[in-house]
Amino acid sequence: MFTPERYLIESGASEITSDKSGKLYRVNLPNDEPLVMVRYKDSSTSREYFHRVHPELRPLQKLPNGMQRLGDPQEMTPKNAIASTFGKRGEEYNPQLQS
Repeated sequence: MFTPERYLIESGASEITSDKSGKLYRVNLPNDEPLVMVRYKDSSTSREYFHRVHPELRPLQKLPNGMQRLGDPQEMTPKNAIASTFGKRGEEYNPQLQS
C-alpha cells in the first residue's frame, strides 16, 4: 500500500519544521506548485493524519455571499497548517475548544 508516509519518504520530502502540533513537509514538484503536507495526531483517538495544505498555508475562507477566497499567507508551522484546513489562521485556532 502506498501511504502518505511512504510517499513522503520515497519522494524525498524534506521536513520544514515541527512543533507540538505535528510536522510540516515539503516536496518540490516539477511544473507544479510544491506539495506541502502536515502530519499530526488526533489527541482524542491517537490516529495519525496527513493533510495537504496550501503551499503558503493560506486558509480557505467562506464569504457571506457563499463564495470563497484564499486568506493571507501564514508562517510555516504545523499549527498554522492545521488551522488553515479549518479556514482559520493559527492565532484563531484553539483545538481545546473543538468537539
